[in-house]
Amino acid sequence: MPLIKHVADENGGYTIQMTPEEEAAFIAASTPLPPTKDALIKYADAKLYRSSNAGTLVNIAPDGDTPIMASAATDADGNSDVLGLLMQAQMGITSWPWYQSGGILTLDAAALTKIAGAVSYHRGYAFAVWQGVVTGINADAVTTFAQIDAAGWPSGS
Repeated sequence: MPLIKHVADENGGYTIQMTPEEEAAFIAASTPLPPTKDALIKYADAKLYRSSNAGTLVNIAPDGDTPIMASAATDADGNSDVLGLLMQAQMGITSWPWYQSGGILTLDAAALTKIAGAVSYHRGYAFAVWQGVVTGINADAVTTFAQIDAAGWPSGS
């Protein structure tokens, strides 16, 4: 369908069809510019922050048992908490309360080790995806925010 333009005159104006040149200029002026590399990298940085801090769910039940799901924070504080508990395990403490929205779970060393592994994996995976995205941006292979969103970030982000 051809584009039209409004031409103002003393009677209020009228509409006419644009010339092909006018249409091309109008479309070019109306098309948003693609994001800059700097904008894409800042967006990827923000996505990394959200992704690496999104948290994760971990099945802490012994293999083959009915799943027992524990939520684990994957932000820097959650990571530090898990590392502190692992140090306590090395000192011989054998159980810990684990607070989550559904109540309190009691963790043994095996469950704690599963949580620590999941938190570490989640954060490492987010950073690996981010590194691939930034490499793609710098190589002009990632040029849109949608490509960054679709890059395979960890679940929950």
